[in-house]
Amino acid sequence: MTALTRQQVRVSRRISMLLRHRPEQAGLTLDPHGWTPVAVLRVAAGEMAAAGHVFHRTDNGVWLTAVVPPGYLADDHP
Repeated sequence: MTALTRQQVRVSRRISMLLRHRPEQAGLTLDPHGWTPVAVLRVAAGEMAAAGHVFHRTDNGVWLTAVVPPGYLADDHP
């Protein structure tokens, strides 16, 4: 496993744990059934990049970053 792949696995596990067990840490509010609107997960990636956050693009075109601070998550519909 390459270093980037190991990092991706760690990030994926962290996101999964966060969304399942501590969604409030990501600024998410779940309904009584444990769901949140998908629009809440929109990320202001352009603003993050302008602020100096680093993104990596995978071979299949997916953009990744290690951390998305809650302030960059949209809580409104486009």
